[in-house]
Amino acid sequence: MKEAPNLHTTITGSGPTVVLLHGFLASSKYWDKVAALAAHNHTVIAIDLLGFGNSPKPRRSKYDYDAHINSINSTLKNLNIIEPFTLMGHSMGALLALRFANLYEQRVNKLVLANMPVMLGAKEARYHTLRTNVINRLGLSIVTHRFIWRLFRILLRTRLLPTVLLDMLQDKKSYIFQHTATSRLRSFRNVIVKARIDADLAIVNVSTTVISGVSDKKIYIDNLMNNITLSPKVALQNVEGNHHLPRVNPGLFIDALKTPI
Repeated sequence: MKEAPNLHTTITGSGPTVVLLHGFLASSKYWDKVAALAAHNHTVIAIDLLGFGNSPKPRRSKYDYDAHINSINSTLKNLNIIEPFTLMGHSMGALLALRFANLYEQRVNKLVLANMPVMLGAKEARYHTLRTNVINRLGLSIVTHRFIWRLFRILLRTRLLPTVLLDMLQDKKSYIFQHTATSRLRSFRNVIVKARIDADLAIVNVSTTVISGVSDKKIYIDNLMNNITLSPKVALQNVEGNHHLPRVNPGLFIDALKTPI
């Protein structure tokens, strides 16, 4: 079996360990505000997922659950993270964090899942990701995606992107471009579209907080509240905000760290 790639990490602070997994099209820098606050009392490990940020971007990877989780697990083992840790994930990173906790239950003592794309089945996932968002539809289409990403770069340089994207600028370069067509398209198809969130949330045996923004996609909260049988370990927290809660309200995640297991 081929060894999983070692991922790029940023480690700050000292104390109990917190591991941060970013979402689709982002990098570990997405968590900067949360990491800065958490590092006062914790060792914070922010990971660039496989194919994103400064992590390896193997062209032949499937960028599926196995590829992502194996690389996360291998990276943490190489860092000699032995004691159980708190695992936080945003968006696609929340999907991966949830699956990781189910596979490696003894290694995770608390799970915090932000803005998780709670969609049931491939048809629903494609519809609510593509059909309800023209940028996603064009940016993830085989026919148009290369043109659209070139256009994004031009809009970024001219500062014509929406404020929420301009807010992601880091040193005049946005981390939303630190991935490849392969890692972008395959992660979408093999993680987001193929997620089994209903099954994963039903069996999770780690103390779990799912934080959703009431201005995010309505389907996420509807499914959580009405269409999924949740494990007794899962607590739902619906708060004011959109899909970018870690950036607009980082204090939420510091409060989650303080919540008893």
